[in-house]
Amino acid sequence: MGRFNICLPVLFLLLPCSIFAQGSNILKKIIPLSSRTNSLSNHVNNLLNFHDVSIAFNSSKVNVDEIITFEKRNIQLSDLITQLFYKEDIKLTISANKILVTFENDKENKISNVTYRGYIYDQITGEILVGASVVDLNSCTSTFSNEDGFYSLTIPLESLKISINYLGYKSKTIESSANTKLDVKLEFDNEIAPILINSVVGNNYVIGSGGAKIKLDDIDGFQSISGENDLVTAVRKDAGVQSGSEGQSGLYVRGGSPDQNLVLLEGIPLYEINHAAGFSSMFIEESINNVDFIKSGFPARFGGRLSSVLNVQLKEGDKSGYHGNIQLSLPGGKAHLEGPLFSKKTSFNISGRLSYLDKYINPLLGGFITYDDIDIHYNDFVGKITHSFSPTTKLSFSYYNGGDRLSLFRKINLQVDESQFNTTNNNSLAWGSKVWNVSLSDIVNDKLIFKLNAGSVSYNYNSRGTFTFESIEDNLTTYQELDVISNSNIRDYIIRLNFDYYYNDQHRFKFGSGWNFHKYNPAVRHNTKIVNGVLDSLNNNSDNILLADEYFGYVEDTYTPNNYWQIYGGAYLSGYRIGEISFNNLQPRVRVIYSPNINHRFSFSYSKMTQYVHLLINPGIGLPSDLWVPSTDKILPEHAQQFSVSYITDLSRGYELTVSGYWKKMSN
Repeated sequence: MGRFNICLPVLFLLLPCSIFAQGSNILKKIIPLSSRTNSLSNHVNNLLNFHDVSIAFNSSKVNVDEIITFEKRNIQLSDLITQLFYKEDIKLTISANKILVTFENDKENKISNVTYRGYIYDQITGEILVGASVVDLNSCTSTFSNEDGFYSLTIPLESLKISINYLGYKSKTIESSANTKLDVKLEFDNEIAPILINSVVGNNYVIGSGGAKIKLDDIDGFQSISGENDLVTAVRKDAGVQSGSEGQSGLYVRGGSPDQNLVLLEGIPLYEINHAAGFSSMFIEESINNVDFIKSGFPARFGGRLSSVLNVQLKEGDKSGYHGNIQLSLPGGKAHLEGPLFSKKTSFNISGRLSYLDKYINPLLGGFITYDDIDIHYNDFVGKITHSFSPTTKLSFSYYNGGDRLSLFRKINLQVDESQFNTTNNNSLAWGSKVWNVSLSDIVNDKLIFKLNAGSVSYNYNSRGTFTFESIEDNLTTYQELDVISNSNIRDYIIRLNFDYYYNDQHRFKFGSGWNFHKYNPAVRHNTKIVNGVLDSLNNNSDNILLADEYFGYVEDTYTPNNYWQIYGGAYLSGYRIGEISFNNLQPRVRVIYSPNINHRFSFSYSKMTQYVHLLINPGIGLPSDLWVPSTDKILPEHAQQFSVSYITDLSRGYELTVSGYWKKMSN
């Protein structure tokens, strides 16, 4: 013990001298240049690749693409660095072979920490990887990639030993980097190696979304009636989720109804996601990149529904080459294609589905139903184009168009003695959606990233039942007609701005705001006579149009004080105005997670949710009439409060046990 007390001061006295000596020696090192003319970034990369000298700097402060030419092929390292940053007043901080270049006019860089940030991709396809774990093994600082594949990690300069892990991919460790802009490409691994669970990684279990991340591999084995792997069918396996009656594909989550689920496609809320008779949902597996399903502890960035969130992100497309597939089944066929477009900076992803049930459904079902003629048809088309202007700026455009058509016809002729009865029943039902979205994302600096979304959804629902009754008795003919029509047209225009701010390894902030303009046109008509073209007149009837503005703002913080606790807090403030009537609601969100060790996890959450749109269902004679209507002074907004607790434990042999309970109160 005494020897330790004597040697410790000596060690501290010698340490600065040692570092100074190493720093002086490395700066005097003569560097033979492989090329005298090159970009700034390539010069820096060559130093690392050929001379094992790592230079870190804030790339947002200089032009990394600037061409710099040196007069001599052999140059001293100190002179090389000075000429690379000749436009700036620089200061060098040296540790072994690592050199941090800070700019005297940049106060943020005068600290000994350095922030590495970038995107995590699939090595072959270039597709972003969401929820990848990023851990500095020296400092035990950790983070994860967000829904855009972006991460930001602030660590001490001398601490760089970053490990990147993603399930199904080979892990990658980086111990030196010449640039703070660090994009990582992971190699897909068909054979999963033994997995070491680290508590630092484990505390990010729900930090990304607050819910369960649905792996696309998990969809295998959950087929819809069509025989295809189906996302909505896979969601039903989760506890607390039901599907309703046989042949339906709506989701009833923790006592809610299908209209109380917030389903997002590229950030755009959808009104209907299922095809006729539950054949499949509108989502095509091959086009999907990432899915989050949340039924409790809702993050503050989600609002407008009461029961759950299903957030679907599309693939950007393979940047390295073209590939796709075609699949045929009894109900129909689908196709998928993705690849680069023009250059590796632009990629596309398109998928389509088309049914041909109408070709053979009548003879197939003729012996089981009472209708004379049946016509069922549905189709989907979805696509996304993404262009990268720079490593930090990306623009994408996504589009969906699909819908259903169902018609049933029956004719009955009865002869009783000299009396005759003739009836016809013709029911038709059609619905469909058109969705487009433009998204622009950019890395503002090492800690801040923003994303701007602008898009629209158009949903149309038309139901019509026409009935004729004719009776002939004693040469007296009686004839009656009835036409029952319901129609619901909705068009939304949406603008949303989101920010991610990586304050440090303990605090990660999200905040943003948005505006949603609604145009509703619901109508129900009963006519005693069949009128041709009445559906067109309903669609264009301005008396039924209702206009509404919905605006919102949110802020949330995920606080991770240590390896045992994670505390999330946030608030969603929304407003809704229709005519002279307006509603305003503050919706707090709280989630606390406690992990005493890697095998046990306890969580508690509270959420308040508000919904301003209602689905009216009338299962009367003929086909149901589903009408979406906005909140008014007579139909108040719906509210829900939910407390939820859960316990999760990892059992042996890959099994996991989850026990959860909730208390939920809904009103209006």
